[in-house]
Amino acid sequence: MAQLCSIPLVVTNSQALYDFASTVLGETLPDFVIGKTFFSHFCGGVSTDELVPVLLLFFFTLVTGPRRSLSLKLSDTQDYEP
Repeated sequence: MAQLCSIPLVVTNSQALYDFASTVLGETLPDFVIGKTFFSHFCGGVSTDELVPVLLLFFFTLVTGPRRSLSLKLSDTQDYEP
C-alpha cells in the first residue's frame, strides 16, 4: 500500500480516481476498499472510541519499548548543528 502512495501521479489524482470509482461502482465499494486499506494503514480510527485505544497502545509502546532506541538515536545527533 505504501508503494502505491509513493507514486506522484496517483497521489496528485487521488480525488479524481476516487470520484471516478464512486461514479462507476457507487460509493459503497470504493469507501469499503479505502477504509480497509489506505485508511486503516494511515489512520487510527474514525471515532474517538476507535482512536483512543490506538493512541494508548502507541504511547505505551513508546514509553516501554522503542523509546530506548529513539533516545540512543537522539544522543548520536547531540553535536549536530543545523
